[in-house]
Amino acid sequence: MTTHPSHPIHTVVLTGAAGGMGSVTARVLAERGWHVLGLDQDGAALNDLCGQIGARFTALPCDVRSADVPAQVLQRLQGLPQLDGLVNMVGVSRGGPIDSLTDADWDFAFDVNVTPAAARQSG
Repeated sequence: MTTHPSHPIHTVVLTGAAGGMGSVTARVLAERGWHVLGLDQDGAALNDLCGQIGARFTALPCDVRSADVPAQVLQRLQGLPQLDGLVNMVGVSRGGPIDSLTDADWDFAFDVNVTPAAARQSG
């Protein structure tokens, strides 16, 4: 692992941390000296990632759609280095041609991909 000791350690909150792009992002950030607070519904995959990255990764299994996630994040941030970033990598889709998607498919994708980030930005 390559670290950059000239940079002070800071924390980034990373949603979708256990997925393909999320786990790569977590590794790169940790290698560059960041502490990563990783959020994902897949607790087992988060724990595996924590084992791979080590002390620069804190796992928070959760559903980003849940209204109590901001409080959970604030609680987990206690004792971690200064928070300086948020990376929203969480994303879902229901496969198939666009004209085959149901209203429920669209609602699910919007509820995961858009609503949490927009709601958290508004206060």
